[in-house]
Amino acid sequence: MNSSLDKVTLKETEFYLLSEKEIFEKLKTDKKGLSEEEAKARLDDFGKNKLPEKEGDSALKRFFQQFNNALIYILLGASVLTAVMD
Repeated sequence: MNSSLDKVTLKETEFYLLSEKEIFEKLKTDKKGLSEEEAKARLDDFGKNKLPEKEGDSALKRFFQQFNNALIYILLGASVLTAVMD
């Protein structure tokens, strides 16, 4: 088997609508799976089956997001008022 799959065609294919036989034909495989060589070739062509990871928020931003609540603001205001009254 040679990895001559068309990436655009595969992205547009609605595999859930196809029969098992049609899926095997489109992916140029069978129930036994891919050979080692074919699997390596497809890995080189298509890359790993992995979703891109999005960059997370910094620890400082996550810390301050914990205080983004109206009740927290009321409690902070009450504590400032208490401190000023003493």
